[in-house]
Amino acid sequence: TIENSAPEVTSVTLSPTTVYTNDTITATVSTDDVDGDSVSVSYEWVVDGSVVAETGSTLDGATYFDKDQEVYVVVTPNDGSDDGSDVTSSSVTISNTAPDAPEVSISPASPEEQKDNLVCEVAVGSVDDDSDSVTYSVSWDVDGAAHSGATTTDITGDTVSAADTFEGEVWTCTVTPT
Repeated sequence: TIENSAPEVTSVTLSPTTVYTNDTITATVSTDDVDGDSVSVSYEWVVDGSVVAETGSTLDGATYFDKDQEVYVVVTPNDGSDDGSDVTSSSVTISNTAPDAPEVSISPASPEEQKDNLVCEVAVGSVDDDSDSVTYSVSWDVDGAAHSGATTTDITGDTVSAADTFEGEVWTCTVTPT
């Protein structure tokens, strides 16, 4: 009597290689069965040492993991008769997600030369998928060149003195979230 040979997993890879908080990780699996049987696989996802409820080939970060957590998958092949040996993927550590860009405004909308101060304000703050607190740095350009007179991390409003403004100049306020 010829016995069934258990199938085997020949490789397990996770993608993408760099994973952020709300990314989806996909396990790609290759299998082999010397008997030529069709092979199915089951997935057991592990996040920071704990098995999570997901049993498919993908794991959604919005639901299952956050930055700095370690994720891997254990794959078990089955040929309809027997399970093969479990194979564990390499681990990925979830990377920090940068905050998105804030909405910024400059007021007044139509300043008068050397009369109105220019105020740069964060109208809508940045969102950070990792729930980190966000700080801002502010810089000003005038006609495409850096203006050294005003730089701050105050999101309530960075002001350029009216004395620095002249008719026809184009002022740009850049707010960088960290």
